[in-house]
Amino acid sequence: MKSLRYLRMDFALPISFEKIGAFRGAVARKVGIENVLFHHHLPNQPALVGVLTPAVVGVSTDDTKNRYLYRYPLIQYKRLYGKAAIICLGDAVNEIHKLFEDTDWEVEMGNSTFPLKIARLDLKEYNLEVYQGEKQNYTYSIQNWLALNHENYEVYQNTSSLKKRIELLERILSSHLLSFAKGIEWNLENRFELEIQELQPHYTMSYKTTKLTAFSLTFQTNLFLPNYIGLGKGSSRGFGMIKFLKK
Repeated sequence: MKSLRYLRMDFALPISFEKIGAFRGAVARKVGIENVLFHHHLPNQPALVGVLTPAVVGVSTDDTKNRYLYRYPLIQYKRLYGKAAIICLGDAVNEIHKLFEDTDWEVEMGNSTFPLKIARLDLKEYNLEVYQGEKQNYTYSIQNWLALNHENYEVYQNTSSLKKRIELLERILSSHLLSFAKGIEWNLENRFELEIQELQPHYTMSYKTTKLTAFSLTFQTNLFLPNYIGLGKGSSRGFGMIKFLKK
């Protein structure tokens, strides 16, 4: 069993899904580049990496020599019911106060300034567990899930069988759940099960400057998962968001 602190913070700030990345950037600028958990872009100070948990930290670079913190995001930016929201997990719950240290509760997106008025604050502590024995499953939806990297995109496209495509997606989704568990330092005590219940036709979405294949589906698992967490690529900016449907 894993105990996990969870904070959901909703703002009275209407936002489109396409603007979540801009909201993330605005918050990151407000708290300062030194607060890596808010944005995952590493300044040219390698010592900062050492203060984070070694087991879940990696550093990656791109062609423009940007350096990124590679780990499951503990601060995630969402669009919930048409408004901007932030989800904080674990240690990140203690970090969110840095957003409000300044008495000026505003953020700048583009050429405009927006007030950060809190509409809802929900602090919980979840006991996460892999349920065994009598079959006990939970049903979740996942929206705008960027499941496919270059390698498994080719496999998916070359697979004509719907059954085999679903099996491939189940394996990828399982790996993304394992990444979530690793990111919050949850050592799964038992093997978990997962089954896709309903798969909608895939579609294309813009991620940064790239067009990627996205999926929306429902799945069952014997893992209890916090509401609105993200899985897979772009999980810090609203992609791959899960929602609890039923027990």
